[in-house]
Amino acid sequence: MTRSIKKIQEMYSNNEQIVAITSYTAPMSFIADELCDIILVGDSMEMVLYGNKDTTSLELDCIIKHARTVSNYTKNAFVVCDVPFSYYEKSPESAFENISKIIKNSGVDAVKIEGGIEFVPTIDFLTKRGILVMGHIGLMPQRVRFHGSYKTVRDNESDFINKAKQLQDAGVFSIVLENIPPDLAKNTTKVLSIPTIGIGS
Repeated sequence: MTRSIKKIQEMYSNNEQIVAITSYTAPMSFIADELCDIILVGDSMEMVLYGNKDTTSLELDCIIKHARTVSNYTKNAFVVCDVPFSYYEKSPESAFENISKIIKNSGVDAVKIEGGIEFVPTIDFLTKRGILVMGHIGLMPQRVRFHGSYKTVRDNESDFINKAKQLQDAGVFSIVLENIPPDLAKNTTKVLSIPTIGIGS
């Protein structure tokens, strides 16, 4: 089965490990496609490829260009693209317009949005219109200027799990848990009925 959300859902139902990796380029995507289930076209390219101090200056046209390259060189893995900072925060309608551009011009299968309860209305709006959305909570690199560092997030467990549940209810097909304590990641994963993807968690 190739490039299908059904493949990810079946792996989760069968309790199989889901392997995800970030890629921005054709050579890396060609290799990752044979080894991974999900490829994320991450906004971290702004730091890794372009040498900027954080991800917040990444433009929509830039990530679309990389996402199109990754998508073109990927036949098997499910391709997800980060929505860059400032392209989904204004309103659900504005987010839909920008994300539609990403999908139409890159051919990716889904998008990823950083944020918790504050973006539930936006995610609900998107998923009801047929857009597959991956959630992302814990450490959120797009907010590093606000938090001041990339330190481990130590939220109250019940609050954090409630946040994850609300994203699930809004229709995300999976949630990235970034840089949170292992026990919190484990307990969050246990209560959800969708896959979680750990980044340093």
